[in-house]
Amino acid sequence: PMMAIAGAYLLFYCAYTPQLRLRRLTTGGDPSYGMYLLSFPIQQMIVRMYTHGMPGRTMNPYLLFAVSLAPSLAAGYVSWWMVERWFLAQQRPEASQPIR
Repeated sequence: PMMAIAGAYLLFYCAYTPQLRLRRLTTGGDPSYGMYLLSFPIQQMIVRMYTHGMPGRTMNPYLLFAVSLAPSLAAGYVSWWMVERWFLAQQRPEASQPIR
């Protein structure tokens, strides 16, 4: 229970502390949404390839994370540069204005 509370405060502290300069991480694009959408199918393909033809074989979750991180990150950047960036540029200006 303490980790849930302390972890949330630590996350907000890291996100809003100007000395950490975390904004530099997204100068090449923002892969977060693409990773959110595509990491599960990528992980499913990796598990399928790892366990193909071997009933009862499982994959360690830490190994799955390590193996799927790079392809998921790459897919996230491809999604940003080929889809999301273009759609964000097409937004109507009045949609981003605050309601008065």
